[in-house]
Amino acid sequence: MSQDLHLAGYYLYPSYHHHYNLGFDNELLKALRNVINRLEKDPIHVALAISEEKIFRESSGTFGEAAEWWLHYGGSAKHLKNIVVRVLSQTTTSSECERNWSTFALIHTKVRNRLAYARLEKLVYIHYNMRLRLRCMQEEYDKEKELKTYDHLDTSFINNELDPILDCLQDRDNQKNPLLDEPGDSP
Repeated sequence: MSQDLHLAGYYLYPSYHHHYNLGFDNELLKALRNVINRLEKDPIHVALAISEEKIFRESSGTFGEAAEWWLHYGGSAKHLKNIVVRVLSQTTTSSECERNWSTFALIHTKVRNRLAYARLEKLVYIHYNMRLRLRCMQEEYDKEKELKTYDHLDTSFINNELDPILDCLQDRDNQKNPLLDEPGDSP
């Protein structure tokens, strides 16, 4: 699928398509049809998307810049537009795989080299998802921290007449014998 995905992305990228005249390359058309069949579940939408490919190939309708262009102007081929936006939004680099391989190397050390492949695969999956979850939680925490504004001095109790601590303080103020030592008092 990845090769078909790359070929379909190449075919559907407007500047490549028109500059290199890719409209009749059978390998690219076959890859595009494979991707459409794989990404679209409804057979009616598959047929409509394939028929709308002709509109794109002939540059009729509203066609000429990649995923952003398709989002804004691909209105004359709405079924093909849904497929194209999904295809052109895919990551086409190996960075995600490299991240996975580094996690694999971290877990598969000399000490743990006897792990079965299925178990190792599960550990890599869990490790990666835990790191992803921690990153999401940290981002949420940072957003909450930015949004939180609070007053360090809570003065809401001052005017509360029902507060028992306030009554106690007033009673102490009214006593003739204060609880605190004052200058000149004997120890």
